[in-house]
Amino acid sequence: MKTVIRGILLLACTAACLIVGSLLLARGAWALGNKKQQNLPEVKRTWTSAELQQQVENGRVHRVSEWPADKPLKLNEAPQLKELVAQGKLPPVEQRVGEEPLVIHPPDQNGPYGGTFTRYVMDTDEARVMGYRMGYERLFRFDPMGNKFVPNLALWAKTPDGGKTWIVRLRKGVKWSDGHPWGADDLMFWYNDILCNKKLRDADLYLSLKREYMLGGELFKLEKIDDHTVRFSYPVPNGLFMLHMTYEGAFMLTHQTAAHHFKKLHPDYCETKEDLRRLEKMATEKGFSGPYHMLANLRDHTESDDLAPTLEAWVRHKRIVPGDPVVFKRNPYYWKVDPAGNQLPYMDEFVFLQVSNRETLGLKAINGQVNVQARHLDFQKYSMLMEKAFASHQPGSKIKHPFSIRHWVGPATVKLTPNLNHRDPVLRKLIGDVRFRKAMSHAINRDEVNQAQFLGIGTPRQPCPTAMSPYYSAKREKLYIEYDPALANRLLDEMGLTERDDEGFRLRPDGKTLRLNIDTNDQTGYEDGLYLVTQYWRAIGIKSDLKVRSRALCFEHYSARKHDVDAWWYAVRAVPLADNSFPPRQSRNRLAGQWGAWFMSNGATGEEPSEPMKEAMNLWRKIELESDFDKQAGYVRQMYDIMGEQCWTIGLVGEMPIMMVVQDRFRNVPEVAYYDWCAKGPGNTAPECWAIEE
Repeated sequence: MKTVIRGILLLACTAACLIVGSLLLARGAWALGNKKQQNLPEVKRTWTSAELQQQVENGRVHRVSEWPADKPLKLNEAPQLKELVAQGKLPPVEQRVGEEPLVIHPPDQNGPYGGTFTRYVMDTDEARVMGYRMGYERLFRFDPMGNKFVPNLALWAKTPDGGKTWIVRLRKGVKWSDGHPWGADDLMFWYNDILCNKKLRDADLYLSLKREYMLGGELFKLEKIDDHTVRFSYPVPNGLFMLHMTYEGAFMLTHQTAAHHFKKLHPDYCETKEDLRRLEKMATEKGFSGPYHMLANLRDHTESDDLAPTLEAWVRHKRIVPGDPVVFKRNPYYWKVDPAGNQLPYMDEFVFLQVSNRETLGLKAINGQVNVQARHLDFQKYSMLMEKAFASHQPGSKIKHPFSIRHWVGPATVKLTPNLNHRDPVLRKLIGDVRFRKAMSHAINRDEVNQAQFLGIGTPRQPCPTAMSPYYSAKREKLYIEYDPALANRLLDEMGLTERDDEGFRLRPDGKTLRLNIDTNDQTGYEDGLYLVTQYWRAIGIKSDLKVRSRALCFEHYSARKHDVDAWWYAVRAVPLADNSFPPRQSRNRLAGQWGAWFMSNGATGEEPSEPMKEAMNLWRKIELESDFDKQAGYVRQMYDIMGEQCWTIGLVGEMPIMMVVQDRFRNVPEVAYYDWCAKGPGNTAPECWAIEE
């Protein structure tokens, strides 16, 4: 017994020393950060809803409109395109833009044309994905503040019957990047020949008839009214139709599938046996099992190297070679203009360059080598970046391109997600007990995490929409965030977890040491704060370590239900309905993949959820069917209240600004905007109107 007691005391002392040491380092970093910031000019780090709205009203972000009906459409174009027209390699700009261009009103100025935008990525696969964030083109887009849906490829969408039928008017004159007309026939090809083709669905997991397609238990219908008008019909009201047409979910490729291109790769369009053999040979050479498998993979330009025509402002002309720069060049057939009739985009091209880690990117940012970027910047370099940005504007600075740090709003809340469907049945039962999750939350000192990881700038909170969102839940925000290790210990003791091993860690009911690791991917960051969390959990008898894995390996763990607790960002503002993490709506969901599969398949696969989760899922079903925004928002708040009571996810610190490095020579990049994955930031700020002025 004495040996066990000594072991427990030794463990407690060791844990205390580790925590104290970490906190001393954190406080030292905080003090150093404060000292550095004393010599810096005051900047606005946080924004209220009213202040963001004022930015919109003052024209400090871009806005969109249609070309005035009483104003002749006189067009201009980039000098490099004028040369191609003169050489007979391109038709005149009037034949390329079309009769209904979307007008982008830049916040600063029109133009100038020219220049190359350079951005850094961690790997070349990221370049492919980030390429379509820069070229964020949907039927509708999120506005710069992430609040509204604005016209894009479509002029408008109307529902005459409360959401069961949606009529969408497509923009006339839009052309693919190869000059071929775009319109209703492309949408019908996607529906009839891709989505409704069982052979293709069997060849591609992501072409399954997802819940968004099957509202009311029946596949929605898509019909062509004329060349520029289509009708979506559902058996029940679709209250999320505009969201579906705006973000990257199931309908992402509805309008991005070029019929004239993909018919050449579609086995059903082969007129001869020779044509089919050609596709079979091509599929074999590319490593696919057959033509349907090949088409299923090549159809998505965000995932494949097929150089299919696009509707985006810049076009990738070469296949991606790992490690090489990835270059996107101006689309000569782009269908947007500025108020003076200048065809967009202004910038000639953008290039993705690869760096090996966040530290390298941080050094480049400090040295003024980053054009415009937020992704992968480590918040712990905030003070140094602010200092260098200030110094870059002083006489004698050696930085070639002075820059500033702008404070955008976005998903800067760190959340921990325990795996409710863990493949280990004992750990699954423990995590499934709400007392266990509450203990995990109360064991965390968020004030110290805030200082260690975020220089004290953030706000301790749970992961839920902030006060600037119509979905805000005050109850959820502060629930179970008090630092109370004594309460955490009592909750674990109540569960019967009173036995300890030789190191002083609690034993599970099966006699094994209770271990709960945190998984994070190598792109998320926040390792220092997450390391502190593992020490807090160790202090209440849960053996915990931080596992930093590759992003791909993290997703493998989610699919296999092997992770204990996942650490990720959370979208905190206006678009939580675009975040499919809650309620679980896919099989690799971090919170409960088996429950997500059950929900999406209407019980055909996966596992039946707990009663509280069923209640949350039933609220989601109401949200899907509700077209009245106020009622829909009420259901969202109820759903988050249940989530809060159950403590299904555990927040750390939120409401930190998004650090956006912007070189002074870049124009039309807003002072503040909403930035997250769901709104495709920075695509929602219209990079096609960004300009470079040397």
